[in-house]
Amino acid sequence: MKAIVGDRLCVHGHRVGESGRTGRVIEVKGPGGEPPYLVRWEADGHESLFFPGSDVSVERLAGGAPAEPVAPAASERHLEDPEVRFGLLEDGLESLLRDVEEIREDLRALAAAVREREEHEP
Repeated sequence: MKAIVGDRLCVHGHRVGESGRTGRVIEVKGPGGEPPYLVRWEADGHESLFFPGSDVSVERLAGGAPAEPVAPAASERHLEDPEVRFGLLEDGLESLLRDVEEIREDLRALAAAVREREEHEP
């Protein structure tokens, strides 16, 4: 997957009835338009380092032009620096941990709904 600043990333829902989420690429951290991307999520405006999976599609801006000039990120120029590489991995881990916590919350809610349904069934 390759993206440029201004592209819209669409993360598709994993389950029936689950809505996806969308965000704008505000910085490309990988070389040549490859991940990871710094993304501003449209739902709440928060920013996170994002490593897209197979459930993500890219919507290019009309005409294929970026929304703002694309300047090479400092991390692209210094990817051989171990501190920069560690920082990128650390940012990605923080994003992953936030996603895991969201999944935990969903599982807790599902378990509570199942318990409630079992209590009300004969």
